[in-house]
Amino acid sequence: MKVSTWTEHATTTDGAAATATHDGVADKTHFVSGLAYSVASDGMGSVRYADIELKDEDDNTLIKIRTMGSAEYQTAGPGGSEVINFSAPIQIPEGKDVVAEIDAGGATVVHVNIWGFTDSARQS
Repeated sequence: MKVSTWTEHATTTDGAAATATHDGVADKTHFVSGLAYSVASDGMGSVRYADIELKDEDDNTLIKIRTMGSAEYQTAGPGGSEVINFSAPIQIPEGKDVVAEIDAGGATVVHVNIWGFTDSARQS
C-alpha cells in the first residue's frame, strides 16, 4: 500500500476568500491532517472574524470553524493566525477533491494551507 503526502496553499490580497484545493484521484481517498491560516488587514481596518470551511468538491461541508469573533461578539484587531492539527485525519469521500476556504471579514490578505495524505485503500 503506497501512501503519498501533499500540501496545498492559497493566498488572496484583495479581501476575497482564499481557497486551497487538492484534486481528487480515482480509487483513492484523501485524508486531511491539518490546516493553517493567517489573516491581516491593511492597517486601515480590523479583521472581525475568520470563517474556515473544509469540504469536498460537491460542496458538502465536513467541518466549519469560526474564529477570532462571532456575530454576537467581534474581536477587532490587525489579524492573526492559527495552526490546527486534527488528532484523527478528516477523511474525504473516495475520488473527491478536498477544498479549504477561509473568508475573513475586514482582511485584505488571507492565506490558507492544508496538508494530508492519500491512500489507495478506503478506511471505513
